Amino acid sequence: MAEGDGFNPLPLYLAILPPAILLFQLVAAGPTTAASRARSIAHAEQFITDIDAYHAGHGAYPNFVSGVWKDYQPTTFGVDKFDYAAYGEGYNLSFEQPRFLLDDFGAREFVVYNPRDEHLMISHASWVLIFTPVQLRRNQGWFKVQDAGPPHWRYFWFD
Repeated sequence: MAEGDGFNPLPLYLAILPPAILLFQLVAAGPTTAASRARSIAHAEQFITDIDAYHAGHGAYPNFVSGVWKDYQPTTFGVDKFDYAAYGEGYNLSFEQPRFLLDDFGAREFVVYNPRDEHLMISHASWVLIFTPVQLRRNQGWFKVQDAGPPHWRYFWFD
């Protein structure tokens, strides 16, 4: 037998792997995203508890919670950080949820907690500076919003 006459599995891999990956994305995208979202929400509980304790001690929510070090981490693959923004008499605590490529192609998902259910998640930071509060509530830029399960949590899809 001459060198190179043996079975080469590469063409078989190239024929099987792409459809298998596509099938996995189509079947597992929803449950995997939901599990990842739930894990990040669970890891936000200590942050929420500490924000509420601050409110109880100071009579108001903090204006901002940011620093060099990430003291509150989602520890979920693909979720980098929690963002906090004071809003009205409450606040929004959010994170960006990674999405599968073919799961509503191009959509970005942001998961938001607001203790008063007055969620605000906008497309452009500049809108805060140019819109009135009423305009801002009407024109947030997302195309889909849905309850995320636990009370006061929702997720927003942007394109």
